[in-house]
Amino acid sequence: MNTNKSSSFPSICIVGLGLIGGSLCKLIRSIYPDTIIYAISRRQETIEYAIKESIIDRGFTSLTDCPSSMS
Repeated sequence: MNTNKSSSFPSICIVGLGLIGGSLCKLIRSIYPDTIIYAISRRQETIEYAIKESIIDRGFTSLTDCPSSMS
């Protein structure tokens, strides 16, 4: 399902990179490849893996570490 649509939002932040969060990030990436995907996960290793696999663009281990404006 790769339709490469133009997104109405430049970035999105997903909380959790488990089965649901990771799948959601992959789906967003496949439909809206230009959208910047941020994610929050408890484990730094999970964030590093998701970045390496191009699932997300940037990750954080705490909500307070996220930039206030993500666009």
